[in-house]
Amino acid sequence: MSAHRCDELRLTGSGGANRVMEAEFKRLVMRSPFDIRVEKPKREGEATLLYPFEARAAWVAACYHRTSSRITWDLCSSDAVRLEPLFADLVPVLSADDRLPDENLPFSVEVGSASDFEASPLQLRGVVKNALVEAFAARGVAAELDAESPDIVFVVRRAGIPETRHTCVGIDIGGGARHRRGARVAMGPAPLRETMAAQLIMLSRWDARTEPLVDPMAGGGTIPIEAAGLAVGAAIRKPMDLPIGRLTAFEDLPIQTPDLFPGTVPRILALDVDPERIPAMVGNLRAAGLTGPAYSRSLVIADQDVRLLTPE
Repeated sequence: MSAHRCDELRLTGSGGANRVMEAEFKRLVMRSPFDIRVEKPKREGEATLLYPFEARAAWVAACYHRTSSRITWDLCSSDAVRLEPLFADLVPVLSADDRLPDENLPFSVEVGSASDFEASPLQLRGVVKNALVEAFAARGVAAELDAESPDIVFVVRRAGIPETRHTCVGIDIGGGARHRRGARVAMGPAPLRETMAAQLIMLSRWDARTEPLVDPMAGGGTIPIEAAGLAVGAAIRKPMDLPIGRLTAFEDLPIQTPDLFPGTVPRILALDVDPERIPAMVGNLRAAGLTGPAYSRSLVIADQDVRLLTPE
């Protein structure tokens, strides 16, 4: 058997995002309600960070981390690149894994990057699904595939550097694609993904305590929304909306997600020369909870050409 149990928190981002993902995670953990620190992560290429799994740190990532595209808890790994050996590897390892849910539940399987696996993504998904069903049955759990409304989403992918590629199975603990924040109710031309906007703000080294932030082409307001969230350390997911509530590793962790940087009042100016963009911007800001008297001084929007502004 070439499979083995693993126990790592995987943060996956866009190409070149490792540095900002690491910096943001360290910043969040230091201000979290837990007295913990994270080790220096292992890196897989330029878009993946691997940390030793620690439930409290994983909770922080799942609820607050803005620059990553996907967050998973890696459970096991196999050297197999074909279907039959992979199935034979996974069943005994997963059957003995006490980290799996111990109650009946619907689940689904998604396939990440797997271009070097010797089968199609659909076949790979099917064999992992079958291995999970058999493993759950061995543990006395009646689990069934439900791609529409699963309680738990497993992710299978090929991972590792070229010399040590392996097939990895884990649980998506971050609530799916991280750019889906629920704040984009109106979309303009050339929309910017929320994760990319957060990365740009982190790379700018903006200090929300002392510096204003001006977005001269705000469009739908993605950059101002992400800037406001980063400034106060606002959560983008609630624990009750994540699968962590069904995993014993996260028992007794908080269900509330207060801002991690309370008291920070950012100064954000969101401009667009096209007045037709303003209603979309207002709608998205409202969906993000960033309108009303509490934000009248910290977030200002206008249909104005930034070239006409003066310091006064």
